[in-house]
Amino acid sequence: SARAIADDISQMSAGERLVSTAVDNFGRIDGVVTVAGILRERMLFNMSEEEWDGVIQTHLKGTFTVFRAASAVMRKQETGGSLVAFTSGVGMWGSVAQANYAAAKAGIVGLMRSAALGLERYNINANAIAPVASTRMQANVPGGTADTGEPEDIAPLVVYLLSDAARKTTGQTYTAVGARIALWS
Repeated sequence: SARAIADDISQMSAGERLVSTAVDNFGRIDGVVTVAGILRERMLFNMSEEEWDGVIQTHLKGTFTVFRAASAVMRKQETGGSLVAFTSGVGMWGSVAQANYAAAKAGIVGLMRSAALGLERYNINANAIAPVASTRMQANVPGGTADTGEPEDIAPLVVYLLSDAARKTTGQTYTAVGARIALWS
């Protein structure tokens, strides 16, 4: 429909505007982190198309639009850069009432790995973080999680993945919880 096409164009231009704002303000872009997220929990057989689409658009398409715009600028700058996406362990092992969220988060890992493979020749790395931290969104998870850190615990890993020290680190998914970091295989 015309509305779906307009929404699609609007979301694509949102990623471009975000990146061009950074370039306008700082003269270049060396790294991006995508961390937006929503939940629309419902059992798969009760999930509406709107609940599915909203989560997929926010998580997966939101990451795509920013990665696309940022990688294009980084490629032209010819100095490389870093793309960091936030995913979730739910994307790797699933969830009872979050099929949309799990699919979006698994899609982010696939997008990140594809970006890592395709952009490595331009010195652009791509990695993902599946954090375990106390947030408003995590607070609504039934039963909680076995071990939970704080949002501040994730920041050092983000900084590292954006740094020159991690320039050759690409295509990896990490979990950070408290003072521990794990690499997914």
